[in-house]
Amino acid sequence: MHQVDKGTKSYFMMVCERFHDGFEDDEDKALFLENVADQTCGKELELSCDDSTSHCMQMLLLHTRSLNVLTRFMSTFLEHVDLMCTHHIGAYVMQTLLEVSLKYLQSPSVYATSEQEHTDAEANEAPKEALEVVDVPDGFYELFRTYVNTIKTFDLLDIMSNSVTSLLFQALIMVLQQKDPKMLSSLVKHVAKAVFSQSSDE
Repeated sequence: MHQVDKGTKSYFMMVCERFHDGFEDDEDKALFLENVADQTCGKELELSCDDSTSHCMQMLLLHTRSLNVLTRFMSTFLEHVDLMCTHHIGAYVMQTLLEVSLKYLQSPSVYATSEQEHTDAEANEAPKEALEVVDVPDGFYELFRTYVNTIKTFDLLDIMSNSVTSLLFQALIMVLQQKDPKMLSSLVKHVAKAVFSQSSDE
């Protein structure tokens, strides 16, 4: 994993300051988020695991309304899931991503392909029925299924007893509880099996 250079650290420190200062309007915020997201392309892993830039990645994930950004980070983290589940800094960004993904799965209409599309949609949005359902792309669910199957290959007792990874594990369970009870049931059975196996060995 590449180290984050000083120039990049300085840029994202300024980004964090801008987050705290606020924005003139939604269009200003959307343009800013789009530019920041562009600067993370191909650097998601190192930026999320560096103590100088990880907080900014959390801020980006919390504020973005771009499904492309969420999916890009999720796909990158999945390629390095062992690291992201155990890294003392990166795991917190992973947790944030899962929590934001839960918000997306609960209210997909709040998100769009890009920041600008989201702003345009808000400006032209007609009143919606309370029970209107917006479909979530199948690819997003597939990413979660892959996460769960990968998590199952870890030592779950270690994950649950670690102060960092246990929070990540809780976030994943919350997602499944809302959107895929069947997968959650499978994961819980796997956890129970691991605990039972440990008890039998003692």
